[in-house]
Amino acid sequence: MDEPDGFAITLPPGWQQRVGQLAGVNNRLSNSAGLKRAISWHPDGNLNVNVSVTVSPLAADFTSITSFGRPEEFGQALVNQMDRSFLTRAGALGRGASRREQTAQLVSARQAGPSYLVSYTVSPVDLAPRAVTSVVTPGSHKRRSRLYTLNLSAPAEERERWEPVFSGVLQSFSVPRA
Repeated sequence: MDEPDGFAITLPPGWQQRVGQLAGVNNRLSNSAGLKRAISWHPDGNLNVNVSVTVSPLAADFTSITSFGRPEEFGQALVNQMDRSFLTRAGALGRGASRREQTAQLVSARQAGPSYLVSYTVSPVDLAPRAVTSVVTPGSHKRRSRLYTLNLSAPAEERERWEPVFSGVLQSFSVPRA
């Protein structure tokens, strides 16, 4: 179990862990959601495949995952934040149509108990497309509401190879509930 945030996760032996800590919303490096902590793991020597958990504060008025809307709405909003394909249209924001931008596409979004499972692809400029599955779920640890996000990411062409590993990690992931 992760002591600071109370979640549990099981990873394959030999995976390396990295932890990031941000001071808070007023920190110039913090995002607007007030991200506090991010933890990631990857197979030894392979940074292209990774599992990460981010833990963010959650306002008290978000009492369940449905407070974020329906799964499809939530998934599309998540993907829209990463998709910049609208900038490739002629004249968009004063740029020509020849400019390449990152694209993202929603594959599926569904509710599974108290969580949303969102699968999507991201194609960064000059990098191979990535397949990502995100599990987003509210929880409570030490009397504080938190939003836990588990991301399972691999190059799109390798996703099937890593699916059994990701499935085991996903099944092992649990967060504390109030």
